[in-house]
Amino acid sequence: MRALGAYGLTAAVCVLSAGGAAAADIAVVKSGPVSASQAAIAALRAATSGHAVTEYDLANNGANAERILSGLRGRAAVAVAFGSLAAQSVHAVLPEVPLVYCMVPDLEEAGLQGAANTTGVAFFAPVRNQLVAFRAVNPAAKRIGIIVSTDAGRRYAEQARRSAPSLGLEVVVLSVTSLAQVPPTVRDMIGRSQSVDAVWMVPDALLSDALTRRFIFSTALEAHKPVYGYSAAQVAEGALVSHVPDLASVGQSAGELAGRILAGQKPDRLPPVVPRADVVINRKVASALRLALSPQVVQAAKLF
Repeated sequence: MRALGAYGLTAAVCVLSAGGAAAADIAVVKSGPVSASQAAIAALRAATSGHAVTEYDLANNGANAERILSGLRGRAAVAVAFGSLAAQSVHAVLPEVPLVYCMVPDLEEAGLQGAANTTGVAFFAPVRNQLVAFRAVNPAAKRIGIIVSTDAGRRYAEQARRSAPSLGLEVVVLSVTSLAQVPPTVRDMIGRSQSVDAVWMVPDALLSDALTRRFIFSTALEAHKPVYGYSAAQVAEGALVSHVPDLASVGQSAGELAGRILAGQKPDRLPPVVPRADVVINRKVASALRLALSPQVVQAAKLF
């Protein structure tokens, strides 16, 4: 990743509030210029309209963190970090500044699980809630397969495996160690060996490869098995359904946490917030699977 140039650094640290020159109460630190975070940041600004807000962009380069964030010492009353890199950087460079994290997929992997002076907004809807949503959309699917390759993926899958029985579901977890193992494992999962009714693509670095995702979508569809995703983008790409936090709710929740900290509350005493979530469904995939969506599901969901 390229480092920020002189112009980029100047743009990154400029104050975006109306006052322009005043030190910010709230420093919004972004891991990189991700368009998805802008809706959340807009909602955060609306929720903290009485405070000055500054945006900083690390440009997906950890080498920028010390240079950019060190200037916030003694200036920022609270930092709101979007993404793992931003949250880890703020926690490392500015441990004295209260931190509100957002869009961090795995707190344990990021070193933020139970971290001091820290609270935040959950990146995913609770796993059980996702299973409830999947069952409502596709009630015939009782046996759900998950492929994992990382510790983060295994932790996510284990939550699903523990939550499933109380919902009348079963989760089958298969591990892989390389991209080459994914195709035969997928075929095994949807074939007679495991015979799952649906494949759940959980957050796992190995499965984030675009070709791998497309293979899973196409192979499952050919077998008339749905894929459950964890993002709206995956639904647009070929998954049947996902249950994902609403970005505006993420930003609003982060802004409310920041406001409570500025009012004197300690981050450690503020439990992480679970934002509102949406059920997102791909109608073309549902049609290809000959899946009849109930009127209640259609009314409650967002449809592609």
